[in-house]
Amino acid sequence: MKIAVVFDSMLWGGIEKVGISYIKIFKEVGYQVDAYILNPHTESIIDELKKQCNVQILDLKREDCPENSWHVALNHDLYGFEMCCLSIRYFWLVIKAWIKKRHYTIRDKKYDLAIAFSGHISDLTFVAENYIDARYKMAWVHGAQYQYNMISPGYFRLYKKIKNLVCLSDLCDAECEKFNKKNNIKKRKIYNPCIINSKKINEDKVKALKEQYGDFCLMVGRLARDKDQATVIRAIAILKSEFGIEKKLVLVGDGETRESLMVLADSLGIKDNIIFEGIQKNVQDYYSAAQIYTHAAPLEGLPTVFLEAMYYGLPIVSTDAVPGAEEILGNSEYGIICPVSNPHKLAENIKLLHMNEELRQNYIKKEFQRIRTFSPEKIKCDLESYFNEVGCGGVDDCLNWQKIYELRRKYDDFCLMVGRLAQDKKQETLIYAFNILKIKYGIDKKLVLLGDGSERERLNRIVSELKLEKNIIFEGNHPDIDNYYMAAYLYLHSSRLEGFGMVYVEAMNFSLPIVSTDAIPGAREILGNNDFGIICENDNPDMIAKIIFELYTNKKMYDCYSTKSYERSRDFNVNETKKKVLEYISDITKHV
Repeated sequence: MKIAVVFDSMLWGGIEKVGISYIKIFKEVGYQVDAYILNPHTESIIDELKKQCNVQILDLKREDCPENSWHVALNHDLYGFEMCCLSIRYFWLVIKAWIKKRHYTIRDKKYDLAIAFSGHISDLTFVAENYIDARYKMAWVHGAQYQYNMISPGYFRLYKKIKNLVCLSDLCDAECEKFNKKNNIKKRKIYNPCIINSKKINEDKVKALKEQYGDFCLMVGRLARDKDQATVIRAIAILKSEFGIEKKLVLVGDGETRESLMVLADSLGIKDNIIFEGIQKNVQDYYSAAQIYTHAAPLEGLPTVFLEAMYYGLPIVSTDAVPGAEEILGNSEYGIICPVSNPHKLAENIKLLHMNEELRQNYIKKEFQRIRTFSPEKIKCDLESYFNEVGCGGVDDCLNWQKIYELRRKYDDFCLMVGRLAQDKKQETLIYAFNILKIKYGIDKKLVLLGDGSERERLNRIVSELKLEKNIIFEGNHPDIDNYYMAAYLYLHSSRLEGFGMVYVEAMNFSLPIVSTDAIPGAREILGNNDFGIICENDNPDMIAKIIFELYTNKKMYDCYSTKSYERSRDFNVNETKKKVLEYISDITKHV
């Protein structure tokens, strides 16, 4: 399946980090993913995104989208002439958006699914208004659906066109149920995945932080008014003045309120207690070194920072950030929830965890239980289920994902050939090619031969002579062939003759780049003149090895043929073929 993931911006924020985690999941599952960013101003987090997929940057800001006008209307009391001006503005934006659409519409690519991941007006517009060609559309709602209607009715107007929503909370869902039912909108609550185990902890850095700041409190996030770091700073001041507890607060992140927060800390006499660390890529070291995680935002969708803190065993004291705090922490079951904008309550609960080590350890144990709910494996299952419900699951309905993961772990990025082990299939050409690949190019990969037949014993002898027992895998016949296609990295074929080569079409359906000998006439009939796959000379293992090497080492070339392969598979759609056959039968029997 081919997916386009659209972000309204790419800054160091929770939505962007979660989006990259989802793209990793999509890639692991075997989907092809492209990302589109609608704001040219990006931060260094884009480098993390570029490691995962192709990225295209466009310029479609919220202010350019007609539905953003609803936000203006709600925030001002408009009457008479002002309302007329707003209507004119709306229609001007419609015209402007039409012009932008002509300029930014993605015409050279087609997708199975387009996702408005940021869930803001610009990326929702990009997906809803078909700037991108996709069979299905989906939007992420980073919180509860009803909250977005309170911000602007423009969100709900765009949801009507997108039809499929993923939300993080079902708070006040009854208010939205009627709207969704009336407009045939499917919605599923799926938590954000917690993918942080790949980040290595620097023990020396952790030790240095503990020595420098002691048992410090930590808060991670943009320095912005909606995050309300000021309440935490005031709580630290209360800890010092009322309870005699000298504690440091480390703020990881940067933003517009940094200067005002520094002034506040100075005015409260705790300038040395508040540490501004700026943006840190290795934030796991701070989680590992801190004693307590604190949070004070009044609103949060599903705060990734809570999941990160839990993963590293850091107890949480947070304000009741709606709906995310209660969604993750429960009724103070997995962390302590305080009233919003109440530094005294925040200070009291920080003191409680600071003074009561048994309680702190109890919360740590509960966090480790809670974090399992957000495991990537569970989120994968939830997503697969929802994709199939929406209708964009395609061939994935019959796949065994556990089997796929096992194959990938066992054989890594392996090559696949499917077919009888017979003289006319010439599998020995591929075996010799893998010998060249290993000796000449230093590429130690595996070839899985799926099928059985009279030539198996002879092919086994060739493998033994070349000492390739670890590289050439004879898997025999398997009914679950689709799992092998999904797990494989390349599809190879070595026949001299093929009528049509159904295995080509099957491999294409899974976006596998194809390297084949010039099997007459099927190879050129399906692959064209190297348009949709690479055709090599018959009985030429040197040429095949060279092409395999290039596909393993040239990601751009690999992605190009993977895309072309999948696009070509659409020409063999069952319904289209059925239609053509029935038309032909009707034509030749019309006089009968």
